[in-house]
Amino acid sequence: MPDLTIDGSSAVSRFHLAMSKAFKGECKEVVVTPPEKLRALCRRHVERHISRKALRDHETAEQSDRDLLRSWAAAPEGKADG
Repeated sequence: MPDLTIDGSSAVSRFHLAMSKAFKGECKEVVVTPPEKLRALCRRHVERHISRKALRDHETAEQSDRDLLRSWAAAPEGKADG
């Protein structure tokens, strides 16, 4: 990453400082949040905004896509059926 130091301070740090002063609400430091907690937090917030049926339909479609990709990956070269 290029050096972004300007007048002895990091331009990135100054950007984050400016953004944090403008932010209103609760904030968490993502880099120190364990992945399991971060996934659960994200899932909870996403699920608040979509219906259970829409989520189920999406998860079913995702699983179908995964299964199809696995079958393609396991098929001999040139023999993958869709």
